[in-house]
Amino acid sequence: MKWIFLETVLVVLLLAPCAQAISTWYVDDDRPDDTGSGTGWSTAFQTIQAAVDAASPGDTVVVKDGLYNIGNRVAPDQVLCGNRVVVDKDITVQSLNGAAVTTIRGAGPRGDSAVRGVWMTDGATLDGFTVENGFTAQLGGALKDDDGGGVFCSSLASQIKNCVITGNSARYGGGIHSGTLTNCTLSGNSASYGGGSYYSSLENCTLSDNSAQSGGASYFGTLDDCVLSNNSASSGGGSHSGTLHNCTLSLNTASYAGGGAYYGILDNCILSGNSATSFGGGAYYGTLNNCLLTGNSAVSFGGGSYSSAMNNCTLTENMASASGGARNGTLKNCIIYNNGGGNVSGGTLSMCYTNNPLFVDAANSNFRLSLSSPCANAGLNAFAPALANDLDGNARIVNGTVDIGAYEYQGGDLHFITVTTGGHGNISPSGLVNVLAGSDRIFTFAPNPFYQVGDVRTNGTSLGLAGVSSFTWQNIQADGTLVVDFEALATQNNVPLWWLAQYGWTDNFDVAALSDTDHDGYAAWEEYVMGADPTDPLSNLDLRGSAVGNAARLNFTTVAGRMYTIETTDSLGVGSWREYMSFGGIGGEVGINCYNLVSNLFFRVRVDLIQ
Repeated sequence: MKWIFLETVLVVLLLAPCAQAISTWYVDDDRPDDTGSGTGWSTAFQTIQAAVDAASPGDTVVVKDGLYNIGNRVAPDQVLCGNRVVVDKDITVQSLNGAAVTTIRGAGPRGDSAVRGVWMTDGATLDGFTVENGFTAQLGGALKDDDGGGVFCSSLASQIKNCVITGNSARYGGGIHSGTLTNCTLSGNSASYGGGSYYSSLENCTLSDNSAQSGGASYFGTLDDCVLSNNSASSGGGSHSGTLHNCTLSLNTASYAGGGAYYGILDNCILSGNSATSFGGGAYYGTLNNCLLTGNSAVSFGGGSYSSAMNNCTLTENMASASGGARNGTLKNCIIYNNGGGNVSGGTLSMCYTNNPLFVDAANSNFRLSLSSPCANAGLNAFAPALANDLDGNARIVNGTVDIGAYEYQGGDLHFITVTTGGHGNISPSGLVNVLAGSDRIFTFAPNPFYQVGDVRTNGTSLGLAGVSSFTWQNIQADGTLVVDFEALATQNNVPLWWLAQYGWTDNFDVAALSDTDHDGYAAWEEYVMGADPTDPLSNLDLRGSAVGNAARLNFTTVAGRMYTIETTDSLGVGSWREYMSFGGIGGEVGINCYNLVSNLFFRVRVDLIQ
C-alpha cells in the first residue's frame, strides 16, 4: 500500500504576521439564517439588514452573489411603505462581484403590501447591486412613502455607485428618489413624475425605457455625461425641468410636448431622434446652450424646439407639420437649416443662419463647420453662452469672434484620435476625438479604485508613462490612436489592493497582506496566491489524494495566473524534493494521475504567481 503525504507549500518570503482590526460585516444568502456573527464568510448573515443593524458608522458590509428578497422594514419617519433594506447609518454596503450577480428585489404592486428596494440615510453608500421590482405605497404626502420605488435617499448625500435600478415603480421617482448616482443604469422604471429618477444627481449614467406622466427618464435633478434613450412621458419624454451637461438624449417620446426635454437647462447636449405628438420634438420651453438638435420630430410645431431660449445651437434635419426647426422662442448665434416643414417661425432670431452652413459631412451626421463655412467667426460674442467649450469640448471662441452653431471651427485641418482603454478606468475625452492639426490635446486618466495607469501607447508605441494622471499629445499632425492600460496597485508582496479591499481592508495594505484574520495559519498574501478567502478558515487549496496499487491521484483547486508545481520525495527526513510536473492554473479543480510509482512517496504542491 502506498502512503501519500499531502502538503501545501507557498514559496514566497513570509514575514511575521500582524493582525489588523477591521470593521467589515459579511452577508451570504446561502446561509440558513442570521444567527452567525457576520464577521467572516463562514459566519455570515443571511440578510443584508442583519449586517446593517450590526454595523457602526464607517463600517463596510460586503454582500456575496445572490438574490436578496427577504425582509420588510419601515424606514425612519415613514409609516406606510416597507423596505427590503433600510440603511439608516453612515456605512458602505457593497457587493462582492457586482450588480450582474447581486440583486435586491422588492415586491409589488403599489399599495399597502408594497416593498421598496432600499432606503438610505445621509452619508450611506450602495455599491454594485441590481435593485429591482421595488414598489411604494399609493399615498405618501409629507412622509414620502410613495417616493422612490427602487431606492429612496433622504438627500443627495446618499451615494449609489455601479448599480442597475430596474423594473421599479412609485409616484415620484420610479427608480430612485434623490441621492447621487455614479456609473449606474436605470431602466424599465415607471412613475407619475420621474420614471427613472426624481430630484437626483447623476453622473455617467444610462437611463433607458423608463416611463412617467412627466419626465420619462428624470424629473428635476442634475445630469452630467449621461445617456437618456427610449424613455416616454406625456411631457418630457427624456427629461423634465432638469439641468443637463454633456448629455445625449435620443429616441425619447412625449405624447404631448418635449420629446427630449421639457423645461430645464441643457448645456453641450445632443438631442437626436426624439419625438412629440404636439410640440417640441427635441425640446420644449427650455434653455439650450451649445446643443445639437437633429432628427427630432413633432406632429404639430417645432420639430427641433418649441418656445425655447437657444444660444449657439445647431438645428438641422428636424421635422414638423410647420416650423420643423424651431417655433417661437429666442435664438441667438444658431444654425437653423434643412428642417422639414420649414426652418423657423415666430420668436426672435439674432445672428442666426438659415442658409447652407457648409457642414463637414452632413450625409454622415458630421455637423461641424468646414474650412469654407460662412458661419465661422460670424456670431456675436455678447450672445455666446458663458461656457468655455463648444459641443466638442474645444475652445468656444477662436480668433476673437464666436462662430454660429454648436461647434467652433478651430482653424486648419482636423485630425481624429481614437481613444480606448482595456478597462479598469476612464479617459477624458474618449472615443473619437477631433483635434486641430498642429495643436496639443490633454487627455486625463481616471483609474478605478486601487488601479493606476500602467502604460500609455500612441499609435501602438509605448510611452513608458506608468502612474501618470494625464498626458498631453503635442503637435498632432495626423489621425492616430491612444490606448491606456490600467494596472492593479499591489502590496510589496504583489497582492492586488482591490483583492484586499473586497474583504474589507481599506488602508495599511502591506500590514493587511501579512495578517491572518481567520487564524488558519496562512497570511492573507498566501491565501491570495492559492485563491482562498482570507476571512474563511475553511477556504484553502483543498489538496486531496488517494492511492491504488502503484498509482496515485491528486485533486486540488487551481486559480488562473498561477503556476502549480507537484514535487515528490522518498523521505521527509533526509530525501530531497524533486519536481514531478508543472502546469498553469485553469480556474477550477484539477485531477492529476501519477503512475508507475515504485516506492512510498510524499507529495507537495508549490504555487507561484505568474508575473
